[in-house]
Formats: sequence, C-alpha cells, structure tokens
Amino acid sequence: MINKNLEKTKLKDRAIVIKDDYLNCLRNFYAKKVQLDIIYIDPPYKDKLYINTIEKIQEYNLLKDDGIIILETDEEQTKKEIENSIKINYQVYDYRKYGRAYLVFLK
Repeated sequence: MINKNLEKTKLKDRAIVIKDDYLNCLRNFYAKKVQLDIIYIDPPYKDKLYINTIEKIQEYNLLKDDGIIILETDEEQTKKEIENSIKINYQVYDYRKYGRAYLVFLK
C-alpha cells in the first residue's frame, strides 16, 4: 500500500521504504550518518513503542533541523501527555484526526 501511494503521489523516487525492526533501522541510519526530512511512526498502538522510538531518533540525531515526525495513534492524547512521556526537545505543533487514527506532528 505504501508503494502504491508513493506512485500515486509521484513521490516514489524521493522516498525510501524499509521493512525492518525499528531499532535496527534507526541504528543503521545512525551508523550511516543519515538525517531524514520526515519520519512517520505507526507503532502497535498499545505498546507505547513511540516513546523509545522518538527518544532514539533524538539520541541518534536522525531528524534534520527542519524535519518533522508524524506519530500515528488510536487515542486522542494531549500535547502535555506526549511531551511528558518522552524526554525530547521536539515540540508538538499539530494534531489531526482521520477516521479512528490520530496524527501527532512534532518538530
């Protein structure tokens, strides 16, 4: 589905889709000194994996200065809940609801 959407939006040549364990992926980007423009996080909702994921993104300096993180969740969470649960320097700047999913935007 991701590849089909990339083709439909004509972004396929500008995107990298990786199917891997998230920690392996983050470590590989870190080892290669890669920084990303957009990081989309769609973890298993109830496992709260987003906390460790975002902390690792910051620790490894994987997000460009003008980049954004988009976190998908199934619960409406307040800005304070997210910012208090993660020890990060990113700020929540937008929320959007699509069907049952909520998207939280950080920069």
